[in-house]
Amino acid sequence: FTGNYVGKEGIAAINIGLPIVYLYLGLGLMISVGGSVIAGIMLGAAEKKKCNSVFNQTIATTVIISVLLS
Repeated sequence: FTGNYVGKEGIAAINIGLPIVYLYLGLGLMISVGGSVIAGIMLGAAEKKKCNSVFNQTIATTVIISVLLS
C-alpha cells in the first residue's frame, strides 16, 4: 500500500528508520514493565510508600529519558 505512493526510496527510508523506533520502544517497555513489576511487589507487600516511590521514580525516569532522546 505505501509502496504505491512513495516508491522504492520511501520503502527503503522506512526500513532504515524502523530499528531506531524499535530501540526506543524496547527501552520504554523495559522501564515501564520493570517499574510496574516492582511497584506491584511493593503493593502486594502492603508497602504503599515504597510503591509510590517506585511509581514516581519510574515516571521521572521515563520523562528524563524521553527528553534526552527527543
